[in-house]
Amino acid sequence: MIEEGDRIYGDGVNIAARLESIGAPGVCSFLRGAFDQVETKLPLVFEYIGEQSVKNVAKPVGSTG
Repeated sequence: MIEEGDRIYGDGVNIAARLESIGAPGVCSFLRGAFDQVETKLPLVFEYIGEQSVKNVAKPVGSTG
């Protein structure tokens, strides 16, 4: 991550922005690492949607919606 004043840049920021567009309205998408942290702590139903290729990120990211 790169910080310049009030702005931040980097793969994490790009991935977060892209995940927002992957899910349907009312759906939250999580990267696998975040999912592993909340899976047993939240009374929600999760569905693995597989790896997704996202713009400006070299490797596909795994996400759960």
